[in-house]
Amino acid sequence: MKALIVSDSHGSVDNLETAIRQTMPDCIYHLGDHIDDIDTLKRQFPHIPMYAVCGNCDMFTSGPLMLRDELDGIRLMGCHGHKYGVKSGL
Repeated sequence: MKALIVSDSHGSVDNLETAIRQTMPDCIYHLGDHIDDIDTLKRQFPHIPMYAVCGNCDMFTSGPLMLRDELDGIRLMGCHGHKYGVKSGL
């Protein structure tokens, strides 16, 4: 199974569309900052399952801050990172 994992699209849906066409993923995970972009992608690629979490720029958007999933027996945890101190040191 091929997963496309993206974040920080900030409204640049054209770049996401290009990545989808180039990689032809089985599913897509958007890890925040303009998760509304995923709605546009769902209309264009309705056959691809898509999952999203909120980032620090998604303050007025409802959605989860973290997701858990399993792909081919591999457990995944997805988040934007702003709630986990990503830019605050090691």
